Amino acid sequence: MVKELTMEIREDDQDPWIDDQETMRLLRISSKTTFQKYRDTGKIDFRRLSANSNESD
Repeated sequence: MVKELTMEIREDDQDPWIDDQETMRLLRISSKTTFQKYRDTGKIDFRRLSANSNESD
């Protein structure tokens, strides 16, 4: 779901990754607790990117 929303909004952007704040804004989630619960239960897939590369850990 996040990926589809991101592609619609950022069609001209080459970077497929968005940060937590942008994800929460796109999904209209204001609570960090709710956001974390969605991650914990698998409703939102996420990847942690290292500071040195664009590859996920």
